Amino acid sequence: MENLVSKLLEANRHLRHDFLNHLQVIWGYVQLDKKEQAIDYIQEVTRYIQGLREINKILDDQLAGELSVYILKIGLNPGFQLSVPEKWNVKIAHRNRYSSFFQGLFSFLMEDINEEKVKLKITILTEEILLEGETLKEGDILDWSNFIALLEKEKFNIIKEEDGNYFRLLVKDQ
Repeated sequence: MENLVSKLLEANRHLRHDFLNHLQVIWGYVQLDKKEQAIDYIQEVTRYIQGLREINKILDDQLAGELSVYILKIGLNPGFQLSVPEKWNVKIAHRNRYSSFFQGLFSFLMEDINEEKVKLKITILTEEILLEGETLKEGDILDWSNFIALLEKEKFNIIKEEDGNYFRLLVKDQ
């Protein structure tokens, strides 16, 4: 738990830093009399902040905290989306499995997401997680083997589809 608190404090620092950067960008547009760009940027930041509300639907505080850390590290990135059903919860006995899932997923994809090499949409369903996305450079293929091995170790059922740059991975709880 202590490790989670320190990670959340670090995520909070990221959030404050990003927020101040966004204000500086908006202020720059205003000073340059670029009203339309300022409005567009405000709308983009607003969509990002509204997207953070998805985390509030996760009832397990530990998982919500861990996911917050990863999402705040990604920051404002139109290539990343998260969708969570109302009041999503996991059995306490499965918490560590989901924690490993998210840690493995973001260890695998964080750099590519931040460098905008990959678009990713995570849809959390009741007992399934759907990952959909694409690599943005033609011919780039993701090596899923380590992540798949982690999922198998954690005893998740996996259905994986790939078609060129597009991928879809359905992870089911047992």
